[in-house]
Amino acid sequence: MIKAIVIDDDVITCELLSGYLSKIEGVSLEKVFTNPIDAISYVKENNIDLVFLDIEMPNINGIEFVQLTKNESLSFILVSAHEKYAVKGFELDVLDYLQKPVSFSRLVAGVERFKKRQVEPSKFIEEKSEFIFLKNEQSVVKYKKDDIYFIKALGDYVTIHLGGEEKIVLHITMNEIEKNINWKSLVRVHRSYLVNINKIKSIEDHVIKCNNEMIPIGKKYKEAFYSFINLI
Repeated sequence: MIKAIVIDDDVITCELLSGYLSKIEGVSLEKVFTNPIDAISYVKENNIDLVFLDIEMPNINGIEFVQLTKNESLSFILVSAHEKYAVKGFELDVLDYLQKPVSFSRLVAGVERFKKRQVEPSKFIEEKSEFIFLKNEQSVVKYKKDDIYFIKALGDYVTIHLGGEEKIVLHITMNEIEKNINWKSLVRVHRSYLVNINKIKSIEDHVIKCNNEMIPIGKKYKEAFYSFINLI
């Protein structure tokens, strides 16, 4: 059973989402909050799986709520009338972004995305060695870690580039892949890129050339990246 809560200062939206969730099998709506401050203590004291979260609220907005509860095992579906928050939300690895007024079918799709992420086995079987096993639908294939040139995020998918035109597409987020691959030579340089520093051909104007891909170095990652490669 998926334990869910709704956080929205708009009573009408709360009633709408509550009605929708009551119709979805396998979802238990544990509580509804119109005050996000009350919800912070609740999620810290209770085992909640999924949070439907408004963004523009008094005292604490939805983005701040995600940041304040990042140490909890929560998945978030943001609910907002404004598209402008979508990019920031996905940077925080939220599960989905629903635009108001929310339709029942769109909310169901968000819940199904959560279910799929929960039941889908990890794409990685890690060895404490120079090798990594990558799992696709048909088989598990062994690769040398250093065969990886870079990893690129595409929404809820990533492409692992192995040189030339060879690549593997996996249904996993960039944050999840960082947790699963434990290898110091694979470095985050952008919210959408992990790069194998052993495969970097050149760097010019904060752009990395790797396997004919031009990879920008994000402002957030510049200092750590240049420090890591011992730039002189």
